[in-house]
Amino acid sequence: MNLVFPFKNLTYNSLLQFFEQDKIQHITNELARNPSENIIDTDSDIDFYHKCLPNFENEILQIINTTTQETIDSFFTDLSTETDNLRDLIDKEYFMKQIAEWDATSQKEYDKLVENNTEEYFKQEERSKYRHLEEYEGYEPINPFALFETPKYRKTQIVNHNFYCITETPILINLGYTDKCYAILDELVKNFITISDNYGRLWRKGEVKSKAEKTIFLKPIVFFEGDHDLAFINKAATLLNKTDLLGRIEVRQRGSCNNLDKLWSILTENNWETSPQIKILIYDCDANRSDEDFGHVYRRTIPLINGHTIKRGIENLFPKATIERAIKHKNAFVDFKETKGTKRGEPYVEEINVINKDEKKNFCEWACDNGTEEDFTHFKIIFDIIEGILNISRS
Repeated sequence: MNLVFPFKNLTYNSLLQFFEQDKIQHITNELARNPSENIIDTDSDIDFYHKCLPNFENEILQIINTTTQETIDSFFTDLSTETDNLRDLIDKEYFMKQIAEWDATSQKEYDKLVENNTEEYFKQEERSKYRHLEEYEGYEPINPFALFETPKYRKTQIVNHNFYCITETPILINLGYTDKCYAILDELVKNFITISDNYGRLWRKGEVKSKAEKTIFLKPIVFFEGDHDLAFINKAATLLNKTDLLGRIEVRQRGSCNNLDKLWSILTENNWETSPQIKILIYDCDANRSDEDFGHVYRRTIPLINGHTIKRGIENLFPKATIERAIKHKNAFVDFKETKGTKRGEPYVEEINVINKDEKKNFCEWACDNGTEEDFTHFKIIFDIIEGILNISRS
């Protein structure tokens, strides 16, 4: 009997479609049409794929915790093959070679279409009355390369090969946007491979066993909004002596507040999940999300610290003195904005200071390279949130 793993298959197959010719052509055309638009946020197929990922991971956990060793081995054998196939597909050299082959085939088919249509066009009887436009008598030079002689001509029959016009165009990939397209697909593949490797690595080491033999210890997972958050958390753990806590959990990021919302929705709506693995979603201070508990899934928002310079993002945790040092190092780090108005007749002034979106990575590197315990002291709030939930789950 062939075993079927629906969520793995759905996620894998939805990812494979992005490597088909028509999809790559669609993505490159969309990028060319509006380069400033984030296609990742507007493409329904990409959105669907992102929604599949949590279900895929939950299926892995369910198989590990509720099935036989034979099923576990079958699942990871298939998954290993599929992951290797994705690595081959995302190889840059192979990717560009595939596009070149598609374009060559499309051009060949187009040339054949033009040839066939032209031939059929001139076979039509009614075209005979236009013969004088397509084929006529004319003159051609006998000595075209003689620079110092009088030009001589002879009468000849001239065929107007340009008389026929075809409206179709060859279907080619927009080569000006293949690098951006590759970067998008590379990120999508990394999403799949990261989940696959997190558990597949343990399986290959022989550490994933059926519950009847040996239970794998599943660490709690803590999800943050952005990738720079993870660098801040790791640095803070080192400075605040929280590396032991970090060793007991896995930290991941989802790319945005909206993606955390999607994950929360999936984890709370699909209550078929049997795994007791704790999942904690931590939002930035400006997310305005309420704290909620749903079984083993927890949602928390980092409290806003009003006296600090930065008003949005995890960077709000840095004290004013830290931000002043950062600005002295590079004033492009911070965008300052002030809004004035009245509310119910009362005047107000609101500061909306943020780390510049194009400088987030640079600021993160600077803070992690130069930060002290004092700079990261307020990150203790995050560790307190995590430890509080872990303590609740043990009681």
